[in-house]
Amino acid sequence: MLAPLPANKPLLMTEKDAVKCAAIARDNWWYLSVDAKLSDDFATALLALLPAPERAANQSRSDRWIQTDGRAGLPSVQGAAGVEQ
Repeated sequence: MLAPLPANKPLLMTEKDAVKCAAIARDNWWYLSVDAKLSDDFATALLALLPAPERAANQSRSDRWIQTDGRAGLPSVQGAAGVEQ
């Protein structure tokens, strides 16, 4: 649980979090929209790991997970997230 936030301090959060906090929001709480942009290399690597649409319908749910070093997830090309201003 978070410690109580001071009422006189502004709070900045993502739009996703703002939706969750709508019922408790104060006038000095603000949010930013976040738009993810994948690099071409990452998008290519991700699409190569996904099953073709016609094959996906015939696979069980467990067969659709992407395996990387024994854990479900994305390949090592993911790298660090970039921030655009």
